[in-house]
Amino acid sequence: ALGFGSYFAKLVAAVPAVYAGVAAAVLLTAASLFGIKKAGKLNTAIVAVTVASLVVFVAAGVPSLELANLTPFAPTGFLGIAESAALLFFAYTGYARIATLGEEVHEPRKTIPRAVVITIVVSIVLYLAVALVAVGSVGSAALADSSSPLQEASKSFQLPGVFWIVGVGAATAMLGVLLSQIVGISRMMFAMARRRDMPAFLEHVSDLHAVPTYGIILTGAVIILLAIFGTLQFVVSAAAFTILIYYGIANICALRLAKENKLYPKWVAILGLMFCIAMAASLPAITVVIGLSIMAFGFVVRLLLLRD
Repeated sequence: ALGFGSYFAKLVAAVPAVYAGVAAAVLLTAASLFGIKKAGKLNTAIVAVTVASLVVFVAAGVPSLELANLTPFAPTGFLGIAESAALLFFAYTGYARIATLGEEVHEPRKTIPRAVVITIVVSIVLYLAVALVAVGSVGSAALADSSSPLQEASKSFQLPGVFWIVGVGAATAMLGVLLSQIVGISRMMFAMARRRDMPAFLEHVSDLHAVPTYGIILTGAVIILLAIFGTLQFVVSAAAFTILIYYGIANICALRLAKENKLYPKWVAILGLMFCIAMAASLPAITVVIGLSIMAFGFVVRLLLLRD
């Protein structure tokens, strides 16, 4: 929501970023209440616009690329790479949300693995191309100082109109992430409520649209509060920390799987766990402290629910 607000405010200066972010969260929360099919069609349209704009960005930016802007390779050393990787990890988390829709897709055993692989491959290619063009055109310092880095980079492009195309595409990209988070997290809450890891009211499913109504509303409410009171840097850092812990736990679970259920060798899970811990530890100390505090609060809530 904060990312969308930042890009939207660059396109429509009269609208404050916070207002735009809150409006987007409200509208997408409402859209999610009308069922996975309608939300899926909306997300397809969002992804189409996003991918098209990123392709335009890369194509228009190649002539402006200067190799001198790509050096030095790692000016802040390994710690800078680790922290950047931790923040970037946040951008790859959308693929995992696909698995939370297992009860609502056709032939999930075939559809979900295929969708995950395609999503990761396409994302890697797009991210690498966009990063190369963005950094190569204006340098990392200019991007770091901007709340809308892709638009900042597009200012140096010779092709007219790219600034607006990229702005729309970047804004829709943020909308796509926001929609996938609302849909995915609400389903995760639903699954946890069924196991009594979260309050039972989150297990409620709408008779009309077959969606976890209260989970969607609660997810939307949290996003709105973060859009109003949070900052982009803090929210991304906090999200990256919790997601890294989440994936670290997933790697621990993979290590505990029975041999016949394992898809990959044990060393893959061990390596994944080590990387998750290293990247989480590289984030700002205040982010780590707050993240651990939230986890502790969650453990207390779970113990209370189990006791009841």
